[in-house]
Amino acid sequence: MTIRRIALGTTMALAISLLSACQSSEEKAEAHYQASLELLQKGDTDRALVELRNVFQLNGQHREARQTYARIQREKGNLREAYGQYLRLVEQYPDDFEGNVALAEMAMTNGAWDDAEKYAAAAAKAKPEDAGAKALVLISDYRKALLVKDDTITDKLVTEAETLLAANPKLSLLRKFLADEKSRKNDYAAALTLIDEGIKVDPGYDDFYTLRLALLYQMGETDKITEHLKAMIARKPDDAKTREMLIAWYMSQNNTEAAEQAIRAEIDPAKDDLPPRLRMIQFLLQTKGNDAARAEIEGYIAAMPSSPHAPLLQSMLAGLDFEAGKQAEAIAALQKIVEGNPTAPEISAIRISLAQMLSQTGNEVGARAIVEEVLQADASNAQALKLKASWLIDDDKTGDALIALRTALEQNPRDAEVMTLMARAHEREGNTELMADMLSQAVEASGQAPAESLRYAGLLQTQGKLQPSEDTLLNALRREPDNVDILGALGGLYLQMKDWGRADHIVRTLEAGKTDAAHRTADALKARLLAASGQETELTQFLEGLASQDSRPDAQMILVRDAVRRGDYDQALAQIADLETKYPDQPAVGLLHALVLSSSNKVPEAIARLQELTIKAPTFEQGWLALVNIQTASGDAAGAATSLDASLQAVPASKLLRWAKAGALERSGDVDGAIALYETLYTEDSNWLVVANNLASLLADHRDDAASLDRAYVIARRLRGADQPAFQDTYGWISFRRGSLDEALSALEPAAKGLPDDPAVQYHLAMTYGAMGRKDEALAILNKVASTVPAPPAALADKVQAEITRLETTPATQGNN
Repeated sequence: MTIRRIALGTTMALAISLLSACQSSEEKAEAHYQASLELLQKGDTDRALVELRNVFQLNGQHREARQTYARIQREKGNLREAYGQYLRLVEQYPDDFEGNVALAEMAMTNGAWDDAEKYAAAAAKAKPEDAGAKALVLISDYRKALLVKDDTITDKLVTEAETLLAANPKLSLLRKFLADEKSRKNDYAAALTLIDEGIKVDPGYDDFYTLRLALLYQMGETDKITEHLKAMIARKPDDAKTREMLIAWYMSQNNTEAAEQAIRAEIDPAKDDLPPRLRMIQFLLQTKGNDAARAEIEGYIAAMPSSPHAPLLQSMLAGLDFEAGKQAEAIAALQKIVEGNPTAPEISAIRISLAQMLSQTGNEVGARAIVEEVLQADASNAQALKLKASWLIDDDKTGDALIALRTALEQNPRDAEVMTLMARAHEREGNTELMADMLSQAVEASGQAPAESLRYAGLLQTQGKLQPSEDTLLNALRREPDNVDILGALGGLYLQMKDWGRADHIVRTLEAGKTDAAHRTADALKARLLAASGQETELTQFLEGLASQDSRPDAQMILVRDAVRRGDYDQALAQIADLETKYPDQPAVGLLHALVLSSSNKVPEAIARLQELTIKAPTFEQGWLALVNIQTASGDAAGAATSLDASLQAVPASKLLRWAKAGALERSGDVDGAIALYETLYTEDSNWLVVANNLASLLADHRDDAASLDRAYVIARRLRGADQPAFQDTYGWISFRRGSLDEALSALEPAAKGLPDDPAVQYHLAMTYGAMGRKDEALAILNKVASTVPAPPAALADKVQAEITRLETTPATQGNN
């Protein structure tokens, strides 16, 4: 009987296995998909995602599985992953409604309006009568009309949007758009009504809460702001960003006590709970200084003497010592902590702190060794990977840096710091599109944090994308309505847009602020506004008022610069002479005096003043540099060389003066000496763009070996797409030397247009034309360069003449490759 049962069982198992083997991959995929749905019903999202990944391994075309996977990732906040999955979905199924709607919504949130328009149109095509699709198209069309400032169309679209929302009150993105539009027209009460209604209809839509916060701030509802922030925290108690916003709000109101109480309320004295205590320590460090932070740390150690976190807290005390100037003692203390606590839970973080200290004190070899030790123990340690990637970027090893950063991003797909470092790596490679993409993702991942938003908005502004830049700053302002840096950047953007009304609104907002930083930013912005809008008399009166209120020399120096700007040198000289009498020990005042003398064509007096200044303040770099520049400009090459040598004796470590020395070596014909000095400066700081340009340019112009040309290219990659003619010339000439003629031409044509009198730049373009068979254009430029007065340097003149001869003897039908 027993044998039979065993045999029967074996037969059944075999039958089941054979049945399984007979299943197609599509059937197996469907089984995994159904299993994922069951797990989702039970709330087991993580295991459901595993089942969905199993689906893709068996059937990458499973539409419902891809939809479900993308939807889950979006709900979890993994927007980058969600976006990628929805992209794959619409690539496989272009008419997929859910995919196109999701992509349009996420693209709008990220300011990718071209993508938003494309996916909104696809959604509307799939379901023409769907209200949500109509809303997306309306928003996209409004955006286009706004850019061209067509008020007739924008008003019409707003009316249509209001009608659509009235019939479909749950269209939250459309409601947010309308609230933004009301806010843009300063109708804050109407915008607030829309948002309050939206919260009732769709309480789970997070953007309503941050937008409501911004509106309350614009309306000056101080008490309601505090209540609203507390309500946001009650709604999502684990949301650290909202807690930070409440603390920032208290601080903006100079209510340090309330801010401290809010943080202390999170601490349970009976529990060894590290995160809230760390927040308290950080707050005290920022508001009350090192002594208060030290007392808090020591109190924690005393209260929890056997805490496993004691080594970390002791390392924080060492960090305070380091910041206080006791660097050697702090490093020794950290080394002792590391050696004595190898199994501490935060030992990797402590080692990273030690590495950062060593790096800051010049021991980068030791710092890198520690980071490698941390990675040997844990190859996925995000902090170590970020630090290593930063060094790799500085070393131009961007490929290795990106590999390390992708590993770090796997640990936390929403790590804005990793994304920012990835943007740096792409920038170093000259890939501005990927750089912009990563900065955009960093903004989203950080929840529109100020630093990330300012960085991305600045890039957009340099690219001329002013409207997306404004959107980025406004989103950040909703999170921190009184952030001075954001307000200042927004005001500067409005000046660039020549929107004087909104720029003035920012000025008044800053003037109403309660901090000195807000008032200083308001003053600077108002001065720029008056100048940009042509209000000369008002500007002078404003600056005079500032100077009368502020006894500091820099405030009064602004008046001197204003007089120079107006061409009133007599007044400028009288003002600066009076200032120098009041502040005889301020080098900056003496420097301005010399510069005013130089601007008013009193060059000998300016040189004499600077020579006195360099004797009186020998370590003042700017004084030396101004002296060298004025002597060079006046034709006194020998005097400039003497001054430059003296400056380096006085300040031998000065990067600025060594940079000037490298330029002087280049002009004197000592190219190898210039390259050697630029190499040193580049090793010290590879982020110095001017040094990178000059080094790459010299390597490409004066070295013929392949290794030098490859190095020049690696250094100059970041210059791809630059607007500055000098940078365009460097990248273009290197591209020419590498045989990439089309890429060379795209850079050298604008460079030659921007520097029409530079014979080297014109020669580079002519060489490119010649290599492309455009003989007549090449000869026209070369003949013009050859007849230039003053003539180009002898070495360049010989090259120009040789190329003219070569082209003139080359048959017209023959290329010049």
